Amino acid sequence: MRVMLATQVFSHSVAKGLEFYSSRAVPGLHDVTATVDFTQRMNSLFDALNRQVPKEGLKRGCKDFSVLESSLKWLNEREQMVVDGKIPNTSYLTQSTADGFRVTIMSALGFSNYLLNECGFTCAYRKNEPRCP
Repeated sequence: MRVMLATQVFSHSVAKGLEFYSSRAVPGLHDVTATVDFTQRMNSLFDALNRQVPKEGLKRGCKDFSVLESSLKWLNEREQMVVDGKIPNTSYLTQSTADGFRVTIMSALGFSNYLLNECGFTCAYRKNEPRCP
C-alpha cells in the first residue's frame, strides 16, 4: 500500500465531506465533530512532516513548527483525559499508535531544532532526505 494514498483518508476534503453529510442528517453521521477535528489535525501533521519543496521546509518560527508543537500538546492532553476517565479508552488512539505519533513528532522537532540551532542548517526537505543547498 502506498502511504500517500493511505494518508488521503485524513484530508481536508474528507473532513469537509463528513461535515456535509452530517449536516444532511445522514444516518451514522450525526456527531462527527471529533472525527473532523482529528482528520484535520492529521492532515496538518502529515503536511508539516512531508514538505517536498525546500523553501517550504522547517524554519525558525514557521507554521509547521507550531503544528508539530500543538499536535504534541493535543496528543498529551487527550491521553490525560483517558487517564482521568473524561473520555473512554475506545474514543482514543491505541497506546502503540499514540506512542508512535509522539515519537515521530518529538523526533521531528528535536532533529529540526538540532539542525537549525546547532548546525546552522537553514531548511529541511524531508526528514529522510535532507537536500537543501
